[in-house]
Amino acid sequence: MTGEGRMDAVTFEEELQEMVRVRGLAADSVHVLACRPGRRMTFLASEKSTQVSRVYKIMSRKHAARLAMILSHLAMASDIGWRIPKLIDWSDRWLEIEYLRGTPLFESLENLPSHAGPVGESLALLHDTNPPAAPLHDLDAERKVVLKAASRCREPGAALAARAAAALETLSAPEGADDRSDPVFLHRDFYDKQVLLDDVYPGLIDWDCAAIGPRCVDVGNFLAHVTLRRLQGRVSPANARLGRDAFLSGYESSARSLDAGDLAYFENLALLRLACVYAERPGEEQTASSLLAIARGAES
Repeated sequence: MTGEGRMDAVTFEEELQEMVRVRGLAADSVHVLACRPGRRMTFLASEKSTQVSRVYKIMSRKHAARLAMILSHLAMASDIGWRIPKLIDWSDRWLEIEYLRGTPLFESLENLPSHAGPVGESLALLHDTNPPAAPLHDLDAERKVVLKAASRCREPGAALAARAAAALETLSAPEGADDRSDPVFLHRDFYDKQVLLDDVYPGLIDWDCAAIGPRCVDVGNFLAHVTLRRLQGRVSPANARLGRDAFLSGYESSARSLDAGDLAYFENLALLRLACVYAERPGEEQTASSLLAIARGAES
C-alpha cells in the first residue's frame, strides 16, 4: 500500500493471489476485467465449491469502504430504475460483488434508438434517488478530470492530449451554470458498456466513481460516447442522432428539462477527456483527433 488512496502493482498481485487462496477461487477462472495501476483492479472469478461467478474488486481502504457503503445504500433504495449488483462481502482491501447478467448496450448499438429512451428514463430516476454520502463532484472537479487524463497520456498521443488541455482553457462554462447545477446522485462513469439490457429493468455496473454533482455530468458523458461510437463506425450517423434524441426525450420525460448550454459544456468536457484516452490507443488516432475537433466546434 502506498497510501490510503493508492496501491502499487505488487500489492495488486499479492492481494489477488491471497484472495484466490482464502476465498477458495478456481485459479483458472480468474479473468482480469480492468486494472488501473495505483488505484484498483477488477476481476471475474468462480468459487471452486459452487462454480458461481462473482466480480471482485481490489482497491484502497478508503475506496473499498466508500463503494461498500454506496452499494449497500442502493440495495435499500426503491424506484431506482436499475438492477444493481449486490454486495456479497467486503473487507478493507477488497469487495465481492454479484455478477450482474445482461447484454451490454455496447453490443446492441444497432438498436440504439429503441433502447436509448428507457435508458434515459432510468438515469433520471437514479438522479432523483435519495443520495448516499458520496464525494462532491462539481464543475471544477470535472475540468480537473480532463486535465488529469491529458497529463497521463503517453506517446503517441501526448501532443494531441496537450492540445485537448489547451482547448479546455478556452472552453468557458455558461454563465450561471453553478447556480443551475443542483447536486444529484451521479454514477459518474455512465456510458454504453456500463448499461446491461434486460427484459424488465436495465442493469448498471461499476459504481466506483459514484458522486454527488450536476446531472449533466452523466448525461453529457453518455452523449459523448454516442459520438465516439459513431466515429468508430459502431453506430450509423442516423441511429446516433435518433439515439441521442430518444435518450434526451426519455430523460426529460422523468426529470426537469436540461439547460442546453450546460449540457453542451459538460458533453464537450467528456469529448476532450475521451480524446485524451483514445489518443494513445493504437489505431484510434483519427478518432481522438475528431473528438477533439468536435469539442472545439471544428467538426460535427
